[in-house]
Amino acid sequence: ELGADTAAGEARIDSHSELMNAAHQLQLLRELFESDALWAAQISDCMEKCAHSATEVMDKAAAEAVDQIQGPDLYLLAGCLALVGGGGPVGAFPGTRVMVTMGNTQEAGVMVAFTSPPKLPDDAKKEDKDKFEKDWKDLTEYGDAMVVLLDSRETNLTQIVRRPDVSLEAEALSVPLLEALANEGVRDKALTLIKTVLSAKLPPPTPKYLPKTIEKDEELVIETVHPYADNMDKYWTIEFEGAKFIRIEFDPSCRTEKDSDYLRFYKDDSHTAFFGADKYSGRDDNNFPSREGRPHLIIDAPKCVAYFHSDGGDNDHGIKFTAYAHTEATEYPPPVPPTPSVLLTSYLRSSATGAASSLLESPLFTSAMTALAPCLSAIAVDVDVSGGSGPKQPKPLELESNHPYDNSAHDFTPVCIKGAKKLIITFDPQTRSEANCDYMIFYKDESHGAFWGTGNYTGGKDGGQSNWPGLGGREALVIEDDHFELHWHTDGSVNDWGWKMFVTPVMGGGGGSSLPTHPVAMGAQLTEYEMLMGEGPAPQVCPAGLDGFELSKPEDAATSPDEIAVTLDEPSGTAGGLSAGAPTPTSEAAAKVVFELNTSQCTEVSLRTSQSDDALEVIKVQAGQKMEVEEQDGDWYRVTVPGVTTEATLTYKGNWADPPPITCPNRHTLTLATQVTGWGCDARREPGGCKCNNEVRGQARWECRQCDFDYCGSCYTSKGGSRLFPAMNGSSELPFELEPDGSSYRTKDIAGAVANMVKKMKARNATVGWIALQSKGDDGVLFFESVHNDNTSETTFDCSAHGEGSASTKVEVVGIPGVDGMVNEQGADRSNAVYLVTLKAPVQEEAKAAEEAAAPTSSSGWVKRRELDVEFLTVVTAVEGPKDTIELPYGDGSDAAPKPFDAKAQLLAEMNGGDKDGAADGPPSLEPAGSSLQGTSTTLHTSLQTCLGASCKLSSTKAMLSMLEHWPADVPFSVDAFGSPQCFLDFVKICYDSGSGLDVLEAKLEACIKGNDVELINHLSEYALAQLDKAVRVEEAQLTRTAIKKVVESPHPYQDNMDKYYKVSVPGAKYIELVFDDRCAFENNCDYVQAWRVENGNRQQQVGENFTNRVGQGNYPGVNGKKPLKVESDALELFLHSDGSNTDWGFKCTCYGIMKEPTKEQVVAYEALKDGDGQPCTELACFLLSILAGSSKGSGGTEAVEGLVSRASLTTLREFVTKMPDTDKVFALHLLANMMQPLIGKEGTSPDVVRQAELLGANLIELTKKQETKENGE
Repeated sequence: ELGADTAAGEARIDSHSELMNAAHQLQLLRELFESDALWAAQISDCMEKCAHSATEVMDKAAAEAVDQIQGPDLYLLAGCLALVGGGGPVGAFPGTRVMVTMGNTQEAGVMVAFTSPPKLPDDAKKEDKDKFEKDWKDLTEYGDAMVVLLDSRETNLTQIVRRPDVSLEAEALSVPLLEALANEGVRDKALTLIKTVLSAKLPPPTPKYLPKTIEKDEELVIETVHPYADNMDKYWTIEFEGAKFIRIEFDPSCRTEKDSDYLRFYKDDSHTAFFGADKYSGRDDNNFPSREGRPHLIIDAPKCVAYFHSDGGDNDHGIKFTAYAHTEATEYPPPVPPTPSVLLTSYLRSSATGAASSLLESPLFTSAMTALAPCLSAIAVDVDVSGGSGPKQPKPLELESNHPYDNSAHDFTPVCIKGAKKLIITFDPQTRSEANCDYMIFYKDESHGAFWGTGNYTGGKDGGQSNWPGLGGREALVIEDDHFELHWHTDGSVNDWGWKMFVTPVMGGGGGSSLPTHPVAMGAQLTEYEMLMGEGPAPQVCPAGLDGFELSKPEDAATSPDEIAVTLDEPSGTAGGLSAGAPTPTSEAAAKVVFELNTSQCTEVSLRTSQSDDALEVIKVQAGQKMEVEEQDGDWYRVTVPGVTTEATLTYKGNWADPPPITCPNRHTLTLATQVTGWGCDARREPGGCKCNNEVRGQARWECRQCDFDYCGSCYTSKGGSRLFPAMNGSSELPFELEPDGSSYRTKDIAGAVANMVKKMKARNATVGWIALQSKGDDGVLFFESVHNDNTSETTFDCSAHGEGSASTKVEVVGIPGVDGMVNEQGADRSNAVYLVTLKAPVQEEAKAAEEAAAPTSSSGWVKRRELDVEFLTVVTAVEGPKDTIELPYGDGSDAAPKPFDAKAQLLAEMNGGDKDGAADGPPSLEPAGSSLQGTSTTLHTSLQTCLGASCKLSSTKAMLSMLEHWPADVPFSVDAFGSPQCFLDFVKICYDSGSGLDVLEAKLEACIKGNDVELINHLSEYALAQLDKAVRVEEAQLTRTAIKKVVESPHPYQDNMDKYYKVSVPGAKYIELVFDDRCAFENNCDYVQAWRVENGNRQQQVGENFTNRVGQGNYPGVNGKKPLKVESDALELFLHSDGSNTDWGFKCTCYGIMKEPTKEQVVAYEALKDGDGQPCTELACFLLSILAGSSKGSGGTEAVEGLVSRASLTTLREFVTKMPDTDKVFALHLLANMMQPLIGKEGTSPDVVRQAELLGANLIELTKKQETKENGE
């Protein structure tokens, strides 16, 4: 109504005034209730009436009959909930309690009014003017200043302060009010009211739609003018957002002057590294892809930059090519507005949870409100606060210099916000620097070639000109990427305030604003929504464009924690120099145990996928093959068997049966002949004639050995004969026994036969072939083969035309070195099996080089060393891995070294006021009304619904933590208080994510465990061990890169007048990463080292800038958080230059030639595993286990330890100790040692368990000491 009859400005003022009046009336009612018995009695009667009408209000809301709710009933319900702490206006109203920052301290006070900033008299002193300008800079409007009455000042003496210096003060219910509400009659009415609202049936939820993937095929034609001009340097940016690769197809008309006029495909705008060949050029002697049988060029990225260069003469037709890509983009659905029923119910539930949270701050209500625990915990866990349809928008990132900034700075800072579509850069109005001398550059990447914006951003000192984005009416700098590298440079003199920068990410798919996590901030935001809604905005429109979006299904009911299904044989004794028990990892740089077959006991062993005789066989390891041991588990060893490069793929296509015999006119069966010349096909005399017109050269000959009668292979097949091998002619190339009828070969060496066939296919340049097997029992199999020189498609053999095979003898499982796939790998009846053999297609030179660098492949699996007294394997030797080959973590190399892990200390710090993401915000500053809701007008109802859901979650979590802290001694505490064990575990995770309350939770859990709450102990241990098991699985999937390390360095110190090149070559490396020593030092700018990319022995291009300056001040890659320098080549040269004076330490550089790295598919899979919904809560699991084990030291709690000591739990902990990083495993070592103590010497414990506990405890204590010694640097 306000918005209908008044101007917009008046509406804002009136709406604000109405809420202010409501806030004061609410406060007046509270004070009357606590101080006046008559008022208390009347308000108590209102609560009783309200408790009766609340059921009807909630039922009508659930039935979506909001229009039938009586206004007075609804207003009374909302007012009573607000009275007992469930809401009420929160914001910048006269009379609001505030905190004011005064210098380095904060003072409490009361807000009196908004006002305009003060003005100095014209005759004010210069120092006063300077201070005033500094304090009030950019604060010039009404509302930028506030009148406050500070508690510490004299009565009625107000003062004007800056709005940014004022924050809201949290106001809890007063102690007298809580005592008045705790009166038994009033308390029961209030709690009945709260319970009625929280336990009421909910209306149908707002439908939510899932994002959809838009796929399409795109193409782009690029061409020069025809003929092209002289002296061209033309760039085309080719980008297909959402593509995995780009296929480049060249037109047949392409012609250029060889080598002088050429095309190149750069990887990015830095124009350094490139895809494919260095130059594509030429006339008849060209090297253009897609020409003369060459494959198309594949760009393994969604973007590249095509560059065409021509010299001063001898031009030609030019270049034309088409870029093709298949793109995928995620489109998010527009938000659907909630119904009035959903909004009203959410509002009332938000008020009820707020009331419960306010009342539970006093222990007077805890005992009576424990019955609400299941309801409150369910709300804390289940409320959806996802908001809009798109991903959540992170808060802006703030970066700033020292104030004032330092002289002689030369800093590079990489900035990346993953998932952002673009980054918006703005600066604080105080930003100032010495113009042109001290400046900032936004480089696009670490190569420091291309940059965003205008280049140098600088200026503002002494009121001078500047060009900082977002200031002085300038637009913000928009970076169309998710990363950049910030360069800040200052000279040796004259500085100023410096800079403060805000990086605001724009995430894909939109999404909602970041919600506050401080109760006062949440209340203030809800109040702003009330102001906006009170002004009568246009209703949010239900979107029409929802076609193609799938409706989200309700989530399945919560399930119990993942069960741990891990079994392991009991540890055996030490054998062969390897300690039994936990799997023993080895590294390439350490000595490895190598096995060979014990030929006196066996001729082969099976390499299996797991530690079981029934597990799937990988290959058979033959005599003479080496097996490098990776880890041990009892009698089983996981080994790596060096293999050969995979050259072909074997695919099972079905079974075949013997075809009906084809006969001559005298009914004699025809057989395949070995004589292949001097004959003719007798079908030429039959109706229809010969299928090959009697051109029998190259045809198979099917003859009757009793009559002079022959069919060619084509005619034989057309009459229903075998279609398997029309080209088979009994060649003597196969080194196997020839069957009497010449139709197949008998062999027991299937692997050798397939390998021989692959060699034949390579020799004939064939990519397709067939084999078929027919079991002959103990005599092996008949091996049929067909190699198609013309690369006939795989439909050549139609096995379905022959029916199913009749024999039932199974062919044994066979793995073939160099071939993907196995014979009979699934254990099916393959006695008449047909397999397609596909040779790997030719690859481009770049891909081929990468493939060769990764070869040869190897097989990995488990072998059994012994069975009873029979030793199958024998130790050959312990070999040293190559000293310069190492494993590096996959990533950009910018991650800091891990710190020692202390589960309890770390979690307590994070969850009780630390810096953990998601921790509660501080009290909010008083921003102008509506400022936090800018940009939400078109989705106001959806945003309000999201905020109400977040308020419910925040208040119910706070209420539950207060309840736990003051849990009454006369009420048993158990998981049943939360409704279900899963709900309790979910609430524990909520506490972890919310960043508060862990100390309260810890105390309550310890008390329950000491009281031997078996159900709680079991659920905690199962959940915690499941999380550790998941952590191990993630760690096992950790991606690594294989690298060869080489170190180069200058003399220390280097000499004057040096110009020296240091060559580094790692043949076969995909690229080389350079990490400099932190001692590197040169005379700044006068002496430096450069990195040059080398191709084919020639220096091509400098990579990066000149690396120079003294210790701690330089720009050396890999030092002080800077990224390593990446050189896209397998060779480089470092060039050191020095002038005639002033030397220093010089340089030392470690070069990592990256030989092998994960594929994109592996990266995607690993990221999904690591960041998905199932990401393990390792730290929380460690914390819970430490409580379980630690409680055993006191009275009671023995069930906690006994519940942890099982084969499954010890296996999980043992794997955690073995496979996790050193910084994590220390926790498990201490935990296991603690677990062993109560069991040693316990009466009734079996001797085997005691002995195992003693041995394990002793080993773990020793390992713990070694680890602690290592961490302490001793």
